[in-house]
Amino acid sequence: LTDGGILDELINEKLEKFNTRWEELQQEAVRRQKSLEQSIQSAQETDKTLRLIQESLGVIDKQLAAYIADRVDAAQVPQEAQKIQSELTSHEISLEEMKKRNQGKDAAKRVLSQIDVAQKK
Repeated sequence: LTDGGILDELINEKLEKFNTRWEELQQEAVRRQKSLEQSIQSAQETDKTLRLIQESLGVIDKQLAAYIADRVDAAQVPQEAQKIQSELTSHEISLEEMKKRNQGKDAAKRVLSQIDVAQKK
């Protein structure tokens, strides 16, 4: 069979199928790796932004508590009140954008929970 070339054809055919499948699997692995790297980068950016917003909210909370303790209202410090309002609005917009980006993602439950906590604060 080998001398007649019959077995060679079968082996070559199977080898071509194997090589084609191997290339497909390699390409899929590269696509998946890129997708995972993008997901990791996005998650890291989201975590960093959430952390910064939470830190900022902590500072604003202390600031407002001090104003309340000193019986200072927004009319007495209008520029500071406007600055705080701007920061809170900016945070709210950022949180809404993050919520939209993470809606429907499998691993986003924790992130959405953190976003909800930050929005409530």
